[in-house]
Amino acid sequence: MMVEIFTLPDCSDSAAAKRLMAIHGVGYAERDASNPAVMAELQRRLPREASLPQVFLDGVHLGGYDDLRLRLAN
Repeated sequence: MMVEIFTLPDCSDSAAAKRLMAIHGVGYAERDASNPAVMAELQRRLPREASLPQVFLDGVHLGGYDDLRLRLAN
């Protein structure tokens, strides 16, 4: 399973999502949305989504922190 997470450095939900994945032993590729090119990519992929973090599993959008928490609880 490939996990990609778009985050911001000063976002508490982004930090919580990374901690949650570490607790569950899930590896991930972090994409720093403070980089304009990364943010532009995220906006192309999710034009109506404004919150971070945003998580993708195998290229499919899972959602934000709460969606990740629910997915890892199963």
